[in-house]
Amino acid sequence: RSHTAASYLRLLDRFRAVGDPRGEAWALQNLAWIAYVQGRTSVAEDRLAVSATTFEELGDRGGLGWALGLLAFVRFHQGDHEEAGRLGEQILAEARERGDQWAEGMMLLLLAGVRMWSGHAAAAVPAAEQALVRFRAIDDRFGQAQSLSAMARSLVAVGRVPEALARLEEAQSRYLGDAATDAGVAIGAAGAGAFLGDPDRAMAALALADAPDPTSPTTLGDGDRAVALALTLLQRDDLEGALATLDALGVHDHTAGSDDAFPYGESVFALALAAAGRGAEVGPHAVAVRT
Repeated sequence: RSHTAASYLRLLDRFRAVGDPRGEAWALQNLAWIAYVQGRTSVAEDRLAVSATTFEELGDRGGLGWALGLLAFVRFHQGDHEEAGRLGEQILAEARERGDQWAEGMMLLLLAGVRMWSGHAAAAVPAAEQALVRFRAIDDRFGQAQSLSAMARSLVAVGRVPEALARLEEAQSRYLGDAATDAGVAIGAAGAGAFLGDPDRAMAALALADAPDPTSPTTLGDGDRAVALALTLLQRDDLEGALATLDALGVHDHTAGSDDAFPYGESVFALALAAAGRGAEVGPHAVAVRT
């Protein structure tokens, strides 16, 4: 990953040296993607701002669409569901106009997540179903696994538990054993288990796929897995384990030099602190979730 970033940084310097703004914008777009996958959403945001502005000035609608589509995911992971949804709807409409099924699937998947985490789980289900149709049409396994996981979590949230479990079983039977899809399947199954109040199911799901130390995330999704672990430990009445997991992840540290938002982690930390009788410490985490 670092080698790829270094390569794009060299390309960025070359494009700037020869005065090629379009090349510069694409290099920044790729660097933004790398930062996003690493969970460095504020860095991705800064790079996308320059990239999108350049594409817009050049009248490059394709490049602008890529930049804004990625920005929608950045906003989602920062907890700005309103902006993520607005951008997602915009890019979805453009993707449909040009018949880009991959872009449609990605934006539908985004909108499923936005609706799920903003309290509209019933509307998330059809978005995830439509995303699955698009990804199956183009045989995109990563998208299929993500769509099934999103469907399962949304179905649990609206009380359609048998359907949710069927989707989880499908995801596990089809997509486990693939490095590109393992993490998404495991996190989705763990999240559904936690929603069901079934910590044993959630813990079993977390063990489905090999992963790095969950308290030392190096790529997008590792942090979600760590928070799912903390929530599962909390449901098992292991308050010390839950707090230690979140503490190691750095969710508690609002002065650690990073302005990346992590609403999911903050919300679980607030729950863990409350359960531990540390009510006076809950405030900053609850505020971080709301903002």
